[in-house]
Amino acid sequence: MCETLADAIDTLSLPGRGLHFTSGDTATSFIDFRQLRERVQSLARKLSAVCGNRGEPTILIFADQQEFVLGFLAAIRAGLTAVPVYPPYLTGNLEEYASRVERIRHITGARLILTSNTLVNPLQPFLPDAWLVALSEIDAGCERGELPRICSSDTALIQFTSGSTAAPRGVVLAHRNLISNAVAIKQALALDPERDRGVSWLPLHHDMGLIGFLVTPILTQTSNWFLSPLEFARRPHRWLDLLDRTRGTISYAPNFGYDLTARRIREADVEKWDLSDWRVAGCGGEPVLAGVLDRFADLLRPAGFSRTSFVPSYGLAEATLAVTMAPLRRGIVTHSLSGDGQSDRPLVSSGRLITGTEIRIVSPFGNPLPVGMEGEIQVRGPGVATGFWNDNGFDRACCADGWLKTGDMGALIEGELHVSGRIKEVVSLNGCKYYPHDIEECVQDIDGVKRGNAVAFGRPGAGSEQLVLVVETKSSDDAAGLRRRLRARIRERLGLNVAEVVVVGRGVISRTTSGKLRRRAMRELYLSHELQGEGG
Repeated sequence: MCETLADAIDTLSLPGRGLHFTSGDTATSFIDFRQLRERVQSLARKLSAVCGNRGEPTILIFADQQEFVLGFLAAIRAGLTAVPVYPPYLTGNLEEYASRVERIRHITGARLILTSNTLVNPLQPFLPDAWLVALSEIDAGCERGELPRICSSDTALIQFTSGSTAAPRGVVLAHRNLISNAVAIKQALALDPERDRGVSWLPLHHDMGLIGFLVTPILTQTSNWFLSPLEFARRPHRWLDLLDRTRGTISYAPNFGYDLTARRIREADVEKWDLSDWRVAGCGGEPVLAGVLDRFADLLRPAGFSRTSFVPSYGLAEATLAVTMAPLRRGIVTHSLSGDGQSDRPLVSSGRLITGTEIRIVSPFGNPLPVGMEGEIQVRGPGVATGFWNDNGFDRACCADGWLKTGDMGALIEGELHVSGRIKEVVSLNGCKYYPHDIEECVQDIDGVKRGNAVAFGRPGAGSEQLVLVVETKSSDDAAGLRRRLRARIRERLGLNVAEVVVVGRGVISRTTSGKLRRRAMRELYLSHELQGEGG
């Protein structure tokens, strides 16, 4: 088994399997693993001649997935530290985007930004001190450096978290972190490179797409098909088109991806699909809601999709990616969690630990809690990051005695992890705690609410927090009526009074680059009176 991702690149040899990059109904390009090795090694030699300092952080900004793959793997093979950053098409403000890139440059000390030819000129005016180089310019170069020998302890990449609850920070991952996590994923999914076919629309700058659908396929030489995240967002049915056309067997999405797809697909589409080969329909990246997956399974049953294909999982960038995965061919299992004055809350099991990883649940004082009690999830194992970069430099503060403090709440029930929510997002109402996603989910089907665009949080009150709900609406013609319906639903379903409902227009609710709701950011806008909407 390879000890580094560089070793995995050097051993790519199979001409019959490789990476497919698609657009619309047809494949646009294919590169088999033998060709990929040769192309990446050539680019790496040229890149090392340009930027020869081993371990030097190199920012990668690519809108095109094939360019990202080549640039990322070439940086890794050249012995550089890859720093993937989301592309500017995910933001409408280039100046604001460049400010974030400049901050990442400052944090990491990166000199070089490797990017697409089409992005150099638009970005350069906003990044006058940066060294922007197009990948095509590297490829056209003649000078060649040496391919360095990479050690398992060498830093492979700095992975910036998506920032759903806090300012993003750089997670420092060594080659051994990547390899151990990819091997554990292979084992948990019983991955067979000769039979399995991965399909992914997940952003490659984010951990689930990068580790799950690039690093793991490279290590195992498993064929994978890529669909643009932008194309998925515009036409979610393209994801299922691709699974049908390729007879895909493994594909993952966050909860919102299944929800968006279920809302957009048509009966005529379902009738033409054959999804019977889709054996691993993974779900992670945010709390898994059983109702969303049930709706998805019911809609796609005529296409041969089986609800036993669902594999709820838990992971985070700070642990490379995966921490737990549900058993294969079991589907969704829920258990109820009681406590702190709440009624029983059914939580989806995120499964058992991957190989080599440990988990514990602790109290607010850091004391381990017994089985079945809810507390903070802490993780220890070979996938846990070596450290973190932020504005204050290198930081290990989120680790205690080797245990990673995840900031997530959950409980171990019957040996499996059940995730309840984020500690910093908990709303405390009259001595009871509530998780925003439970409140948000119960209003998604109300007429006038743009599904997936409701945010709940607490505001300071006399003796207790007060509940605030922000919703995007398709039309503001009846904002007062919509507020009444929302209050009535939450009172009926959860027994809670909403202090204020703010109705906002399309696109106001903020999300991370991986699609998660930025609840804390919305709360800060609300408290600073900067939230544009109609409240009451």
